[in-house]
Amino acid sequence: MVQIAMNLTDYQVTPIHTAFQAVKTEAATRGIEVAGSELIGLVPHGALDQAAAASLKLDRFDSSQILETRIADAVLRMNETEQTVSDFLAAVAEAQPTPAGGCVAALVGALAASLGVMGARLSQQSDSAGRLLELSRQLHRLVQEDTTAYSGLSDAYKIPKPHPDRPRAVSMALQRATEVPLEIAEAACEVGRYLHALREKVKPAVRSDLTVGLTMAIAAAQSGVSTANTNMDSLINHELMNTLQARMAKAIANLDELRGLC
Repeated sequence: MVQIAMNLTDYQVTPIHTAFQAVKTEAATRGIEVAGSELIGLVPHGALDQAAAASLKLDRFDSSQILETRIADAVLRMNETEQTVSDFLAAVAEAQPTPAGGCVAALVGALAASLGVMGARLSQQSDSAGRLLELSRQLHRLVQEDTTAYSGLSDAYKIPKPHPDRPRAVSMALQRATEVPLEIAEAACEVGRYLHALREKVKPAVRSDLTVGLTMAIAAAQSGVSTANTNMDSLINHELMNTLQARMAKAIANLDELRGLC
């Protein structure tokens, strides 16, 4: 028995089914049949959607067509407090620390991704539409997560300084308050890359909408980087700081690249 193992770091670059088919093809040239495959660890939902759509040759497949995904979205909406755009604007304008910059950046990024979904669907770019829809949902989720992270940090700082649990509580809260805006920046940069690629594939009437989306994605990414950088300066865990700084450097490089594409 022969076993082949590999790590796939970006399923958008090398889809799971592409890697599997390459191994299968090479094995066939040697008269070997593939008995099966095994997944070690975790896999993004989008990677499996992509593999299923490719294997079944589904035309214009959208991840929102998956029953469980649609049910999960419906349950999430039922559990969320109904809030209109006017409500959100009023909440941001209140004289209170949340919702604030991070929430706004995440929402702007989600809107940019949604513009991309529209453009991708109109131009029948199903893979791009599926990934942009995932990014829109991710950034929508981060609107609330940013508020939760800030509230956690505020609560940690309220612990009396002599208390033995305070340093750990503050450290953990700072970590999350840095990770959330950094995730916003990373997701917004990916949105921007998709929007730029789509601009060349859509009709002129839609191109201006994608340009608006690209501008919004850049703004969301810059805001996320700025917020994450502010919180990172307060970290005392040097190992964690090094990891986050590496992610930050990559996000900044991606952001600079996006600016050059405008």
